[in-house]
Amino acid sequence: MNNLISPVSYVLPEGKTRVKLYCLSDLHADAKGCLDWLKSNCVRKDDVSVHTVFICAGDVSSEIKVLHDVFMHLKQHYNDVCFTPGEKIEK
Repeated sequence: MNNLISPVSYVLPEGKTRVKLYCLSDLHADAKGCLDWLKSNCVRKDDVSVHTVFICAGDVSSEIKVLHDVFMHLKQHYNDVCFTPGEKIEK
């Protein structure tokens, strides 16, 4: 049995006419200036009829407060936020 979801079967939320994906990897938000860059550049400017999905991949932060700030900012500006962790190794 195939349990994969076909892209054709995706149902848009009510009032949305299309989906727009954004992706960013290895933000390293605890490095100087990176969190400010995110807050200045990752701001939704689309028509409200567009369902936005932000994919945040890789290393974001090793500090839970910074990670929280990143996700709160993204969720304020995009309908859905997806995250996949990176492989950052602490020394």
